[in-house]
Amino acid sequence: MSRRTNRPVTRRRFLATALQATAGGVVMSMAAPDLVGAASAASSRPPGRPGLPPKLLPADDLVAWFRHVYDQVKAERCTPPSAARIYGHVMLAAYEVVAAGSPHLRSMSGRLNGLAPITAPVGVHWPLAMNEAVTVAAAAVFRDRSATAREAIDAYGAEERGRLSSGLASALVNRSVAEGARVGRAVADRADGDGYLSILGRPYTPPEGPDKWVRTPPNFGPALEPHWGEVRSFLLTTNDECGPVPPVPYSEEAGSPFWNQANTVYETSKIVTDEQRQLALFWRDNPDGTTGLPSGHWVNIAALAAQGKGLMLDRTAETMVVAAIAAADGFTSCWTEKYRTNLLRPVTYVQRHIDSTWNTFVNSPAFPEYTSGHSVGSGAAAGALTGLLGQVAFTDTTGRPNGHPDRHYSSFQEAAEEAAQSRLWGGIHYPMGIEQGLVQGDHVARLVMARAATR
Repeated sequence: MSRRTNRPVTRRRFLATALQATAGGVVMSMAAPDLVGAASAASSRPPGRPGLPPKLLPADDLVAWFRHVYDQVKAERCTPPSAARIYGHVMLAAYEVVAAGSPHLRSMSGRLNGLAPITAPVGVHWPLAMNEAVTVAAAAVFRDRSATAREAIDAYGAEERGRLSSGLASALVNRSVAEGARVGRAVADRADGDGYLSILGRPYTPPEGPDKWVRTPPNFGPALEPHWGEVRSFLLTTNDECGPVPPVPYSEEAGSPFWNQANTVYETSKIVTDEQRQLALFWRDNPDGTTGLPSGHWVNIAALAAQGKGLMLDRTAETMVVAAIAAADGFTSCWTEKYRTNLLRPVTYVQRHIDSTWNTFVNSPAFPEYTSGHSVGSGAAAGALTGLLGQVAFTDTTGRPNGHPDRHYSSFQEAAEEAAQSRLWGGIHYPMGIEQGLVQGDHVARLVMARAATR
């Protein structure tokens, strides 16, 4: 297994930042765009104009599709890696259509794992072709979900098809729908062949040992996605290509490096500020029916940043797909390590060896600790977005539907570091899982950007 570190986050730097009052105050900016949970009906958007290339078309239709998928992911309570897989394929389908009509972009077929070569659509109405591609791809990645979700995907695609076809010549409509469906099927074939369907429902018996993960309070849920390491990533050569350095050796001796990791979580819980607790909730992104998971949060950030920069359809599709694929490969990399190491959660260690009455502020999720999924996924998405757009200030409105105030950030990296630190403030990760998660995510981002080669 390759274990490489890039731009390491030192423990001193991490803890100094994590334990101080959060820099960059919470701001309310009701004028900021609200892409998740916005109440704008499809009928309020005019049909795309025929003949215009994606570089001259607004990104409203793409963002609206993402919003609809986000709502289905939220309702289905998808796990973190399965949500990331959904966004990755849906955004890929949109991108592959739009890239064909852009002078700046090129297809990822031939470079992305399992994506067969795609002949670029020509002479189409780009929003209509994109809608068809996304409808087909979304139907594939929601195949194992509820009938309600599948029907919602099909109904939305049909509604958009009718709206976008209004006033167009029937020949153009037929060609656009057919070409979009062809691209969508190529992405759907990629999803069907990535190994996800073969791991559904497979039994899992966790390994036993003093350092091994066990079910955690208050829900004591079974391990989520224990076989995810068998699902093919989008752009990594192997799922362990970006594996982190090993965790510090396990020990129950007071004052040992491992004991200090757990004790840092315990002591932090005593001094965490109210603002840090609120940030732990803002970045919680749990599969509880209230959020679209961490990857959805970051694809929404990508859309917000693209809108803030005034990007049109082609560049917005590029921005959203690199965030989605980076997050997806980040979670696959992370989950591969989680179930390789199978490390127990802080709540288990602290209750056994430090304070039997202690519990976490945020519920510990039902999977092993090392590394922190939100740290890896956030680091990967932030790194990819920085590589594509540079240092971009933005206001994150993702939390509005759940009553969270908007957050302003000077860069994607600042947001990623805050998301990672929130796992310490919530009490659910050791510092090493967070620190190395950010490093792991950065490594994923570098490889994704080099291999996607969207320009």
